[in-house]
Amino acid sequence: MPELKEYLKNVNSKMLKGIYENMDELKDIYELIEESIIEEPRNYNNRRESYKTRV
Repeated sequence: MPELKEYLKNVNSKMLKGIYENMDELKDIYELIEESIIEEPRNYNNRRESYKTRV
């Protein structure tokens, strides 16, 4: 989403500028997903142990 928002930053369309100004980048969701993925899984799923307890 940040890349899309950056793209919309310089558009000339009034409608697209409105979308840019009101767009939620979903950083909290992005960070949660990023925290839950591990590079080298130890078992069949790729979620961190600490993440499982929060979900």
